[in-house]
Amino acid sequence: MSDHQARLQILFDTMTEGVLLISPDGQITEANPAAERILGLSQSEIIERKYTALDWRILRPDATPMSIEEMAVQRAMREKRAIEDAVMGVERPDGSVAWIRVHASPLLNGTGGVDGVVATFADVTDARRSEDRHLAILKGALDGFWINDVEGRLLEVNDSYCRMVGYTREELLTMSVQDIEAAETPEETARRLKKVVEQGYDRFETGHRCKDGTVIDVEISANYLDMEGGQMFAFVRDVTERKVTEEALEYSERNYRTLEESVPQRIFVKDKDSVYISCNLKYAEDLGIEPEDILGHTDYDFYPGDLADKYTADDRRIIESGETARFEERYIRQGHESTVETSKTPLKDADGNTIGVLGVFHDITERRQAEAAREEAEQHYHLLADNMTDVVSIFDLDMNLLWASPSIERQTGYTPEEMKKVPLQEILTPESMRRVTEAFNRGKQLYDQGKAFIDHFELEAEAYRKDGSSFWVDVRYHVIRDGQGRPSRILMQGRDITEHRKADQELRESEERFRNLADMLPQTVFEADESGTITFVSREGYRIFGYSREDVARGLNVLQMVAPEDRVRAMENLNLRREGDELPPHEYMAMRKDGSTFPVKIYVHSIVERSRYAGMRGFLIDITERKQAENQLRQTNALFRLIADNTADAIWALDPQLRMIFQSPNSTERLFGYTHEEWNTLDWTDYVHPDDLDDVINTFRGLGRRRGQGDTRITMRARAKNGRPLWLEVVATPIFGHDGNLAAVVGMTRDITERKEAEDRLVEYRTAVEQSADGIAMSDLAGNIRFVNEAWARMHGYSAGELIGQHLSVFHTREQMESQVGPFNQRLRQAGAQEGEIWHARRSGEVF
Repeated sequence: MSDHQARLQILFDTMTEGVLLISPDGQITEANPAAERILGLSQSEIIERKYTALDWRILRPDATPMSIEEMAVQRAMREKRAIEDAVMGVERPDGSVAWIRVHASPLLNGTGGVDGVVATFADVTDARRSEDRHLAILKGALDGFWINDVEGRLLEVNDSYCRMVGYTREELLTMSVQDIEAAETPEETARRLKKVVEQGYDRFETGHRCKDGTVIDVEISANYLDMEGGQMFAFVRDVTERKVTEEALEYSERNYRTLEESVPQRIFVKDKDSVYISCNLKYAEDLGIEPEDILGHTDYDFYPGDLADKYTADDRRIIESGETARFEERYIRQGHESTVETSKTPLKDADGNTIGVLGVFHDITERRQAEAAREEAEQHYHLLADNMTDVVSIFDLDMNLLWASPSIERQTGYTPEEMKKVPLQEILTPESMRRVTEAFNRGKQLYDQGKAFIDHFELEAEAYRKDGSSFWVDVRYHVIRDGQGRPSRILMQGRDITEHRKADQELRESEERFRNLADMLPQTVFEADESGTITFVSREGYRIFGYSREDVARGLNVLQMVAPEDRVRAMENLNLRREGDELPPHEYMAMRKDGSTFPVKIYVHSIVERSRYAGMRGFLIDITERKQAENQLRQTNALFRLIADNTADAIWALDPQLRMIFQSPNSTERLFGYTHEEWNTLDWTDYVHPDDLDDVINTFRGLGRRRGQGDTRITMRARAKNGRPLWLEVVATPIFGHDGNLAAVVGMTRDITERKEAEDRLVEYRTAVEQSADGIAMSDLAGNIRFVNEAWARMHGYSAGELIGQHLSVFHTREQMESQVGPFNQRLRQAGAQEGEIWHARRSGEVF
């Protein structure tokens, strides 16, 4: 056997891919060891049998039988062309299925016929199983998922997307992206698809039209892979509810801003260093600036030093104590000093840490002046009416006025003497007169019947002043008895409660506004008393918990809305609040009326009245979507690491400064021999050959300028842990952030040492052939010369170029061709000569 034959035989025997040599009639004439291993058959079971007669079943990727005519080898013979990357499943004798990727090449002769087929195939069973697992994961994902080609035709969809839009999978696979797109025109969708192809990735929001005609808002994350003609992998999330929530929140914030700007109070927010963050329009007008201009300023920019010192000290006290404080203080507005009543409240973050101060104040100068005047007047009335500020009067049992305190003039405008002359029915409104008379007569009738007189009663009545205006008075009477214990007089006390009623009305209106605002919020707002009994819950709470207003009215406790597994913790937190502790927000599993549970986050503030705990007020947020997103992220990370840990190639990622931030541990250990712990102590540049290091680093740095240009492939030299030299093929992909700058470089490293060494040996061999002193020529199976070296050409008196294309019969007699060249060619065919290459050499006058 010649050296060349020996090399071919070694290559044939050591290939990791299976190789079959098949004659034109389908007879298998040769099989290498890799073919035995992949097919599960011995060489004797394979050779001398028809390719189509082997006892194995041909399957498509979907596990359905494939016809003989569809097989790669048959097509290569029939179509006289190479059939590449045909994937099929083969059933082994033990019943297992091997998924193989077949490459079949016909051996064409000089007359256009086929002298046979060389079939190579690789075992892709593990990759197929991984793909099946990935598809199973995608089919069960909560988000919608689809695959489409560059024209927008849908190639695959998962069950979640089918449920999302109401179509079956079979219906969707007959449609395209343009058929379900509701927010963009077909032209806009085409531009969008083109953008994904150019960038490799895009994330955007749009609308999809469901089968019933409704349109849902969706968020799409699309990735492009240059495979099978180009495909896009898109995850689709229904964000309709989120969009509604965002719009409601925006509406609520807009209303809050309108309310903030319309109230007469001055409002400001400072950080923990007493630096202004924002203020409302009223405060900005006092300072002579626009609201947005206050950012970054302090009180020292607007007030005298002594006032600024006081304001800053108050802020510090609020931040350190964490408690709200109210106080009166001096205030200078546009050069004029006045008195204001200020309320400062600590602002806290989600963890309960104080991060600033909210201040609200209003001018009380006029009120303080009025109060001072009233106090002075009351001092005079105190001398005239024995310190009585309310109206005190005495009536006989027929309701005739006998005496009234001087304070009655301040209240009604009548002097005591004038009041005696005015009938009571002209003092009270008709409705109030009716109620007062009924109350008095009821007590008198009981007395006339010999029963005990009602000693006292009270009611609110509307009365007229002397000027005709009306006011509300709190009327209380007490029976004055004579020496025998019999009722003789009625002592009546009247207090003007007009302002009190007005305040009550304003309070009711304020509470109504609060309830209306709470009902508009997407969060659940609630209040509970000191025992935990709910006293108020907003409309959102009724919706998400399933309780009715009647349930709350019957006495619903907050612990009933907590899932059993979290009730002990919730009870402990409730007790801490009763002891005066303010707690940060908590996450619980909440329980609906029907017993189902869901996760919530609760923000609570204790209600303190007269220095004691009186209940709590707060709101809660349904965090189901956030929890689902966190779970999905964990699953995605786990899937990525599973893929990275099981691939034969090393997968890695670098940050913009080319520092390693991820390296698949298993594949890296297989490639370089380092354990994961050892690898963490190395820099990736440590294993690159010094002569290649600068080129590799410059290539990676240049990726930041290759936005939209896809992957970069480089070949470099490296060394393993044991010192073994390596040739590596590196595929690097730049990842860009939203700002357009390089965010990371991700890539894959493959060991091509064996391939590189084989290529080098081939170059050495061809160089040796060209420089050989022996005459060497190459022909195809038909005898047509395809290559000669200079020695061969000189032997026959030709130049090398003149001999290319000539037939060997120019140099050999028929007897020589039949006796020497023919058998040699046959031996080479049996040895696996590729592409019909037959080498001839002339040594010592012999023809081979």
